[in-house]
Amino acid sequence: MLVHNMNFNVAGVTFKNEEGKDIQKEIKKTMNEYKKNEYFSEGLYNGYTNKEIKENDLNVSEFEGYDFPAKFVGDEFQGEPCFKVYLKSYDENYIHIGYIPKENLEEAIEWFTKGLNVIGTLKIVGGKYKHCEIVEEDYEEKETIEIEELSYGAEVNLNFCDNLQDIKEEKGETKKKKGEIKYSESDKYFYLKLFFSISCIIFIIFMILKTI
Repeated sequence: MLVHNMNFNVAGVTFKNEEGKDIQKEIKKTMNEYKKNEYFSEGLYNGYTNKEIKENDLNVSEFEGYDFPAKFVGDEFQGEPCFKVYLKSYDENYIHIGYIPKENLEEAIEWFTKGLNVIGTLKIVGGKYKHCEIVEEDYEEKETIEIEELSYGAEVNLNFCDNLQDIKEEKGETKKKKGEIKYSESDKYFYLKLFFSISCIIFIIFMILKTI
């Protein structure tokens, strides 16, 4: 069950990462690997054609509509706690692309230390954008598709769940055998207390009958 959610923009994406590599170049390299391996089956730019972008006057980024797995690692920077954010590459390595922002750090530390299951994904924003532009050509106004390139960024969606098993069952990842009964920890604790209470009552009745 989902018990808490956090959303934030990754900080430090215009700097170098823990390996001294330019994060902007690393994000671009990683996205190119996904493209090379045909990861974007629904198409880039959220699947919109140039015609649809013109008709609906859209402003769409290249990787809009896609989520990527993320990892978070607690660390220390200049004597202060921090959380590093990692983007999973196509070959299943993790690339350090920045940090949880300072304004979200206290909340993140609180929830990361509760022992809950953590599910994190991120969206890549920025990069190439397509939008419709009106230009004048031969004294006539025409609609054309312009591509603008911005710095990359990353938006994180972070979920804290108290029972990952429930999530897997909802997704159909686990199956319960016919006739199988599953008890939660609270159920087991309840039955243990019930058994103990009944045992005490039987013992008291036995002692009363013994004195008669």
